[in-house]
Amino acid sequence: MAKINGVVKDHKGKILENAEVLFVDRASNVLASGYSNKDGEYYLQISEKTNGMVVGTYSYGEEYLAFIFDNISTHLPHHIDIIVGDVEFLQFRRIITKDREKYICSFQLASLSKMKRGKVHLSPEGAEASLQFRLDGKLMKAYNLTKEKLSVEGRGNTIDSWTLSFACNPKDRGKVLELIFMDEDSYGMLKSYV
Repeated sequence: MAKINGVVKDHKGKILENAEVLFVDRASNVLASGYSNKDGEYYLQISEKTNGMVVGTYSYGEEYLAFIFDNISTHLPHHIDIIVGDVEFLQFRRIITKDREKYICSFQLASLSKMKRGKVHLSPEGAEASLQFRLDGKLMKAYNLTKEKLSVEGRGNTIDSWTLSFACNPKDRGKVLELIFMDEDSYGMLKSYV
């Protein structure tokens, strides 16, 4: 039985009580859920051995958007601190190559302030300058990043879809990749095991 615990805060360091935290498997089934206590602490217990993601939200769509930690195996316990912001990484997908010498992932960026103001384009402006990537806590400098503008099906909006790739060797497997959006006013983060 796997246990996942941590603390939920906003991107300014404020402890968040009553934040919802879920463990969702790859088939989008919620296998565990809980809420943070007055100290921001949450605890999840998962009885199945599977892979999935931890999703943390607080006042979703009103004050913050979701934090996601992807590619988590439940055969080990995890301590995962959650930091929610107002930019969300959506549609995160890892693309596995045969030789595994390159790590490739795609994602979309959505801005809460743009959604609230009814803007047609939902991604934050100037995102490329505000994006950073960390592998095992170290800022990455050698990577390739491309952007494509997509239509949001059935909504009449557009969103930026990004593809990130970098050279990956066997010793990088199991390290944590952090995708971070940070500018003067906005913040968002997604984490995934490589």
